[in-house]
This record gives sequence, C-alpha cells and structure tokens, in this order.
Amino acid sequence: MIMGIKLVKVLSVIFLITLLFADFPPLWQNPRIPPKIGEAYAVDATKTYTFDSTTESWSATACGAAGAVCIWQSGDGSPANGSLEEPETRKNKGGTWTWQLSGITWESLGVPSGATVTAVDGSYNHTMAVCTNCNITGSNTSGTLSIRDSGDTATIATLETAVSYTGAATWASRNASGAQSIGAAYQASNTGIILKLSGSIQTNNVTGAAATIRQDQLSLVITYTAAAVVSVSVSDGVVSYGTLLANASKTTLSGELNDMQTATNDGNVTENFNIKGQDATGGGCTWTLVSTNGSDQYVHQFCNATDNSCTSPPTNYTALTTSYQALKTGVAVSGTVDFQLRLTTPNPSSCYGQQSVDVTVQAAQ
Repeated sequence: MIMGIKLVKVLSVIFLITLLFADFPPLWQNPRIPPKIGEAYAVDATKTYTFDSTTESWSATACGAAGAVCIWQSGDGSPANGSLEEPETRKNKGGTWTWQLSGITWESLGVPSGATVTAVDGSYNHTMAVCTNCNITGSNTSGTLSIRDSGDTATIATLETAVSYTGAATWASRNASGAQSIGAAYQASNTGIILKLSGSIQTNNVTGAAATIRQDQLSLVITYTAAAVVSVSVSDGVVSYGTLLANASKTTLSGELNDMQTATNDGNVTENFNIKGQDATGGGCTWTLVSTNGSDQYVHQFCNATDNSCTSPPTNYTALTTSYQALKTGVAVSGTVDFQLRLTTPNPSSCYGQQSVDVTVQAAQ
C-alpha cells in the first residue's frame, strides 16, 4: 500500500554547460545536492520461505519426544516439493516441536534501514501427511507462527494460531488472523527478532502408530513507514559547446557534440522531472534567455529523447525559460530520461568572453 504525499519543496540538481567565444572553457563538474526527505508513506515488504531445497536457516530446537529428529524433506511440499517435517514413528511418543529462525532483524526480511515497522501478516501451508493411530484429541497441531524478541523472552506478535488435526489431512493454507500490530519497542528496522513456528505431535500407545506433520511456503507481509526520498542525478552533467560564431547553433546530437544527457530517478518514489535554463553570464555581458535569438539574446532548447525523435532540430525541441517546464512525468524509481540540448548564440553579441549557462533538472513528487 503506497500513499502519495505531495511535497511542498523539491530537490534540484544543477548541471553546468559552458560556452566559449574566445578561449577554451574549463571543465565544470556537476555538483551533488543532498536528496529531499519528504513525509512518511506506508509500504509492504514480503519475505517468503519456500523450503524448496533447504531449511533456509530455520533450525529445529525441539521435535516432540526425546530421540525424534525434525528434518527438511524433498519428496513433498506445497506448492513445490521441499518442506519442513516433524516425524514420529514410535508408539505413545510426542511433545512440542519448534522450528525457529534467529539472528535476524526486520532489515534481514527486506525492510529498509531507518524504516518503522507497524504490522506483520503471516501465513504458511501445512499438512498432516501421516496419522496412523495418532492422537486426534488436539495433540497434533500445525504450529503457531509467532515473532519473538531477540532474547526469546517475549512474544512481539502471534501471526497465526495452530490448527488441530483430527486425522491425516492434505495440504492447506493457514492464513486466518490478518495483520498484527507491532509494539513501539520493536518497530525500529534494526530490531533483533526470532521467527518461531511451534506445535505438537503425539502417537497412541499402539504398535505401528505413526504421525508426520509438515509445513511449507511460510510468508510474511511486513508493513512499514519510510520517508519519501525525492532525488535526481544527471549524467554526465557536463556539456561544452566550444567556440561558436554569432547566430550559430549546436546540439548534443551524435553528429555534433555527441553528449546526450540522462536524468535518473535516484529516489524511492515515482517522480516528475522538470527543467529550466537561465540568463547567461560571465563573458562580459548578459545574454537573455529567449525563444528567438537577437541582440544579446540567446536560445537554449531541450528535447525529450526517451519519448520523441530529436534527430531533426528544431522539431520536438522546446525553448528553455527561466521557469520550470515538464521534461517527463511519472518517472519510476531508478527510471531514466534521455534528453538532447540545442543552443543558438545571440545575433549579435556585445561581448566575446566565456559565457556559462546553467540548466537545472528538478525532481518533484
């Protein structure tokens, strides 16, 4: 579940483009700006143990009566072969069995560092594969799924209670309890926890008595809140147009500068990318950013190369202004947008020194 939070303030990454009328320009580097941390939003992380080939670090700390051994077995499972197993092949034997996974934190289960865990929903598949003269008065159960503190002294949440068998049973899903709240003392992402699945097994006092219980496909859906991070980077972030005559144009296309730029969503939410230019300074006069060049007036244009063909400028090129315009909306996390630039110098210019123009790419939620 994701809730969109509208941020009032957004993050900007500036890359500098140098223009030279006289000498060779220095190389400008793209400064990194820290990401904008927004309001919290809720999201789920799912961790599933399939037990297809191993116990996946779960260990049996008890297996009913002394001498019984809980195992991982490969011949049966749901939905695929491979499952945890509690077998008892002796008469009048039984007790509590327990599988547990310790030495983990919420982060081990897929929760990002710094997030706050608020609820967990658990489920698993189970079967009583064998029940030959087994006790059917509540002594054979599928297992209670719980979360314990790292010292195994307190129950943080009981995710599912056990099913009592009345005989052999085919595979079924245990998912009856819904999401369980996590107390404030255990919500930090680095909290140490133990996952525990514990039930009972018992055979009758009859020769040939046997019981076998199995579990598979144990899944946790962990709800947590995390700060929305809005961040964008531009690579390579440097464009050098070189020396140009008055009333001349040059692009970043492969046939000219060959320097297409790429904006990347480095945040953790879907973002909208905006772009703007600015009046050029540094060469002895100011060039005003306009849509049609003139005396001390220059044009800087952009083209979204991800969504459009930019090979025939000025087709699909939009004049930059000193206010933000949309470059691309709905950019997914880690998504990218390629864009080309085209610059046209003034006609004429009253100065001939090096001019620098800043192009700002902005990420907004």
